[in-house]
Amino acid sequence: RDWSSDVCSSDLVDGTADPRVATVATVVSPRPEVVVTDQYGNPVGSVPVAFDVVSGASYPGVGSLDDSGTAAATLTVNTGLDGSAYADWTLGQGAGANQVTATVTIGTDPVVLAFNATGTADVPATVTRTAGESQTGTVGAALATGLQVTVVDQYSNPVPNQSVTFSGDGTASSATTNSSGVASTSWTLGHAAGAQTLTATA
Repeated sequence: RDWSSDVCSSDLVDGTADPRVATVATVVSPRPEVVVTDQYGNPVGSVPVAFDVVSGASYPGVGSLDDSGTAAATLTVNTGLDGSAYADWTLGQGAGANQVTATVTIGTDPVVLAFNATGTADVPATVTRTAGESQTGTVGAALATGLQVTVVDQYSNPVPNQSVTFSGDGTASSATTNSSGVASTSWTLGHAAGAQTLTATA
């Protein structure tokens, strides 16, 4: 059978959205999949397809491909009777753009298809003071410098759009983190003189 004419991404066949979006260090859905057909549109089996993790942080930070329980940065899979080949793709720990390519060599010419995914931050793991600590002010009045905290996930990715509440002495409004994981608020001290404490919770 002549299979030298066509290699297509299953995304085009199924209309699957690209780029994909998934939480860092989780499996991407839908998985990267390609379909190999001959010039008449018939599926062609037993064709090697090389999947490669090509963008993001260095492996294994960029993620891994898994076909049978073994994680790797490169994986070669033969197409089945339906002409398709796929790999499960686990994103790396860093938020941002990731890419996997699938390569089929037709004669001496490689055909390369790209699959893109965006890794988003995991749930909040740490809240850190970044501005406004150890000030002195007048009771019942707002401190001169606003408070800032930074929220990150377990992989140190900033967590955006995360609500942060402040509780303790005096009053401070809740805030939402920006794209850098930073939440800002103003602290009005309580009416008791002496040390006062505020706790930020995300």
